[in-house]
Amino acid sequence: MVDDEPTILFTFQAILEQQEYEVVGVKSFAEAIEELRQREFDAVIADLNLEREGIGLQVARAAKSLHHPPVVVIFTGYPKIEQLQKAL
Repeated sequence: MVDDEPTILFTFQAILEQQEYEVVGVKSFAEAIEELRQREFDAVIADLNLEREGIGLQVARAAKSLHHPPVVVIFTGYPKIEQLQKAL
C-alpha cells in the first residue's frame, strides 16, 4: 500500500489487516521501489498522485516489470481524464 497521506494509508492498512491481509504500508515512491526490490507481493495498491502528479503510475510500471508481477490497483481522490486513461 503506497500513499503519502498518513490517515489514508493508516485507514486502508487497518481495513485490509482486519480482513487478514498482510500489508506493508509505505509513504513514498522511493520506499515503494525499495520494497518491490526486496520481496514479492501479490498486489500493489498505490495512490496515483503520491508526491507529485502521476507518480503512482511509475510505481505500477515498476511492479509490472518484475519477474512475478503483482496485481496493481491505482486510486486517486483527484481524477483527471488524462491520468485515468494512462492508468488504464
